[in-house]
Amino acid sequence: MNAIQIQQAFDGIQNFDGIQNGANIYVEWERLCKLKKAYVGLPLTKHIRMLCRIGVRYDNINEVQQGRVDGTLPAENAGLRGFEWHDSRTLRNLRNGEIYLRLESGTFKSKTEKEYRLDGQVIEFDDYKHMMLSSEMPKKKEGHLTFNVKVSDIIAIHKFSTTNAEEIKEGEEMQEDGI
Repeated sequence: MNAIQIQQAFDGIQNFDGIQNGANIYVEWERLCKLKKAYVGLPLTKHIRMLCRIGVRYDNINEVQQGRVDGTLPAENAGLRGFEWHDSRTLRNLRNGEIYLRLESGTFKSKTEKEYRLDGQVIEFDDYKHMMLSSEMPKKKEGHLTFNVKVSDIIAIHKFSTTNAEEIKEGEEMQEDGI
């Protein structure tokens, strides 16, 4: 996707159900894995599907506010090093000019789906992890996450709805009851 397609996707989501900043959405992206020198050029990618929030002001997040009060975070926001805001949801990298989408972890429990692919074919991570840099190794992350995803890596943006999930459950129960 590019910046225009991202904006069109957001406009479509907003017009669909009045979803505003802070809404939970599913974002899918795929990026090249960081590889050791001997394996550079190998088409090894990481595909991620995650429940995220968009348009959240960092200073309005409860964990950030608590961190500022208890001293685990600086008293004032120091801003983003190497980035400038492009609009309310995207950032521009000052070094290379790339546009990034600013995302927060979702507010609902949802398992992040990760797949590793070699030339488009799904592979087992353990079989290829020896080729990757240590920064690619999974780390246990807890609490609130704030991160940036390169717009050109984004594959899809989906609306999240708890009512759709309830309708699916009811439909499954009806089929089980023979209705």
